[in-house]
Amino acid sequence: MKSKTKLLKLALFLGDFLLMYFSILLALAVRYNDFSFLPGSQTKIFLFYFSFIQLIWIFILYLLDFYEIPPLRNLTKFFSHLVIFLSLAFIIGGIYFYFQPKAVITPKTILLIDILFLGIFLYLWRLFFSFLLEVFHFKEKIFFFGDHPLLKEIYPEVLVRKEYEILDNLEEKPDLIILSFSRENKKEFEREIPKLLLNSRYLTAEEFYEIIFRKISLDYVDQDWLLKNFKNKGAIYVIAKRLFDITFSFLGLFLMIILFPFIALGIKLTSPGPIFYKQKRIGRNGKVFSLYKFRTMIKDADKKGPHWTVKNDSRITKFGKFLRRTHLDEIPQFFNILKGDISFVGFRPEAAELSEKYRKEIPFYEIRHIVKPGLTGWAQINYKASASVEEAKEKLEYELYYLKHRSFILDLGIILKTIGHLF
Repeated sequence: MKSKTKLLKLALFLGDFLLMYFSILLALAVRYNDFSFLPGSQTKIFLFYFSFIQLIWIFILYLLDFYEIPPLRNLTKFFSHLVIFLSLAFIIGGIYFYFQPKAVITPKTILLIDILFLGIFLYLWRLFFSFLLEVFHFKEKIFFFGDHPLLKEIYPEVLVRKEYEILDNLEEKPDLIILSFSRENKKEFEREIPKLLLNSRYLTAEEFYEIIFRKISLDYVDQDWLLKNFKNKGAIYVIAKRLFDITFSFLGLFLMIILFPFIALGIKLTSPGPIFYKQKRIGRNGKVFSLYKFRTMIKDADKKGPHWTVKNDSRITKFGKFLRRTHLDEIPQFFNILKGDISFVGFRPEAAELSEKYRKEIPFYEIRHIVKPGLTGWAQINYKASASVEEAKEKLEYELYYLKHRSFILDLGIILKTIGHLF
């Protein structure tokens, strides 16, 4: 039986698809102040051209997690992502029609009205969808079979999630059974399950933990797990990622040229010392490279070695606080991306001394060095900067998830979600 969650996501997607066409029809009616305009041949032209960009819009909605169930779990996250989507939708629409010189329409005003309507409908549809979930009690029924240490983390999380319902016994016919067995014993158990439960899905506690938290518990990672889950990506992924890095690093460096006089003046006026700051970081395969940033701390702040990020750090200058809040201090790293030291998406490169400390105290820490570090990454958007060995360990759990699932689509999603974090 298919997961109820997947069916609900499909329903949410189909609603969005229909609303996109309804939005353009309503935009046409408002723009021309005449609903009789809708059945005409001109309307068919608009629908034809808008169909192409709407496919891209759907893809962006997917990347920005608009198909989570329930859809409005985090309103702050939803509205920040909605602003990103609406901005990208307008930019993409504008570019699309600019490069369509043969098109018989140039709908700047209609595009704007359409996007504004769509933004309202996306929210209202999710509000209504959430209401339906509550009224009709659409929940995935779960039964926990056994007592696994991970359940101490899983159980409280499932209790607060509206998409799940925990059952007390197997006779209630669960949709999903969480097993406390090893992956090897899972198949043996499935051979012996009663026919009553043949329609249920089965996951181990480790697999469900990964789905719920989008990270991998380091306590259950071993050499066999690493060999099964980490494979070299194909040439297409590697080439596409590098082309993306080169293209957008040039755009980033162009932005740096524009902002450089203002940032340089701010740094020089507020503290003595160089404009740029560089530090030895660990890259792919353990290679040491120099990471560049605009200086945000007092001169020689790292003379005694690198420190963990702490709140209200006295070494940060007043202008440095502004640069960090706006992330403008990161702009020189576009040079590192162009050089190939780092990628747009990967793991945050650690200082050499801290990396060595983590390697000694955290199992499998060096596995993160099989890919290039990045300006942003899965761990960065899901967890704070490490301020202890324990926090570095938890961050590694998110990095293991990225290593297992990395793809160009996931990379694009991380970039868009990073923009959401900036908002």
